Amino acid sequence: MHTIIVFLISMIPLIELRGAVPYGLSPYMGGPLPIVPLYIICIIGNMIPVPLIYFFARRILESNGLYDVRIEMVRGQLSDHYDPRNKVLRLSDSVYGQASVAAVGVAAHECGHAIQHANGYAPLKFRNVLVPVANFGAQIAWPLILIGLLINRESSWYIMMAGVIAFSLAVLFQIVTLPVEFNASKRGLKELKELKIVEESEFKLSRGMLIAAALTYVASVASS
Repeated sequence: MHTIIVFLISMIPLIELRGAVPYGLSPYMGGPLPIVPLYIICIIGNMIPVPLIYFFARRILESNGLYDVRIEMVRGQLSDHYDPRNKVLRLSDSVYGQASVAAVGVAAHECGHAIQHANGYAPLKFRNVLVPVANFGAQIAWPLILIGLLINRESSWYIMMAGVIAFSLAVLFQIVTLPVEFNASKRGLKELKELKIVEESEFKLSRGMLIAAALTYVASVASS
């Protein structure tokens, strides 16, 4: 019984090994367990949620006919994204390895981007065109502005304006991103509800989380 409880604790998001290992080593409820078998049990239990997120995302994609989109895990925090060029949906290890409502919501959001791409969503196309221009503009904007401020020539005003225009391109990219992100969340939530991947109470949590994330992005754009 003690072994089963340790196994179940290791599956709980956020608690995982950090809670299961101390419990397994405690002298209560039939413990402690031998250290090597304990770690093996905890690691296996912690890995169980991994395919769940994969299958949730796979189900959303295939329900929209996106059988050619691959799902991969990528290292790093907040590195979740959809790659339209290679048709790959990449989920961060913190999302891919969880079975929480938050992880399901993030996966559904990224699936929303894949659906946008498949449907030829115009704002997404425009944003993809802006990516190289916005990246270049973000890199050269402040150097041009500083050069324009430091030199005392007639051309300094033009150099500064070039920097302002370059910075404006980066801001334009962020503004265009807003409807793309909101729409992706809307599409993802729609799939969660229609496919009944989450319960009604969990759906409300997912919606609240994605709305909060979108508002955070709005705030970052407003402060640009």
